[in-house]
Amino acid sequence: YIRWGRNSCPASSNQIYRGYMAGSAYFAEGGGANYQCLTTDPEYDSKSYTLRYATAPIRPMQYEIGAGPNMFGSGLLYEYVPCVACETEQRITQVTIPGATRCPSSDWTLDYQGYIMSEILTGYESHHVSGRGRGSFVCIDSKAEKCPPPMKSVGQWNGGVLYPVSVDCWSDIGSPLLPCPPYRNNTALSCVVCSK
Repeated sequence: YIRWGRNSCPASSNQIYRGYMAGSAYFAEGGGANYQCLTTDPEYDSKSYTLRYATAPIRPMQYEIGAGPNMFGSGLLYEYVPCVACETEQRITQVTIPGATRCPSSDWTLDYQGYIMSEILTGYESHHVSGRGRGSFVCIDSKAEKCPPPMKSVGQWNGGVLYPVSVDCWSDIGSPLLPCPPYRNNTALSCVVCSK
């Protein structure tokens, strides 16, 4: 599994490789909708060639969570998002459960707890008008970190950006969407990654 937002695997897992979370630029149309965990040590085969145009570029993702304290603490605004591929020995089933803070039962192992994040919806903030369509929802580790050197934040730029996801309890015309309670409107949605 991919542990999003961290540079290392939990003690109960083995590291396969470390990387950088990457996706298409938020302002671009097209490109991939899913995120990639790009290795920190890329290789190219002998058939790779220089493209005349960057037709489907991929860029590192940044946290977009506010400068002050938030559910991750503070100090992550505009920082690049790390990731690591982890292997769980003797456990072959893995699941991400949005809206949970613990695994379903004691026979599951909690690999990590976090918060669901994704790209912003078109038009929610005037400076982030997306044209590319939908991104993916990912569970970012609650103990989120920034990427180590040589990746260094350059402030806000035109790469991919991640925002906390919340449940929308009410439609634009006032009719209920999801049951609230137990869901909470405009509250960061928790998640867990569990295996057994």
